[in-house]
Amino acid sequence: MKAYKHSEETRLSLLEQSINNINETMKRFEKRFDTLENKIDSGFVSVNKRIDEVNNRIWKNFYWLVSACSTITFFIVKYSPNFIK
Repeated sequence: MKAYKHSEETRLSLLEQSINNINETMKRFEKRFDTLENKIDSGFVSVNKRIDEVNNRIWKNFYWLVSACSTITFFIVKYSPNFIK
């Protein structure tokens, strides 16, 4: 294998070109990851919205259950003659 002898200017130019290629590659990676991050973030927005809907439904069912139990207890106490003695 033959070793090539390059001048300092040539070596510096090759180094600059390599650094530029690495920089361009890193920019492409960053752009792709930004796109992927935006897609993931939009997915989390829809998941959070769905969780909020389910949470609201659970609270509505809980309030309905509490009010129904209170109403039933009220009628039992009011109309049962032997309930409290």
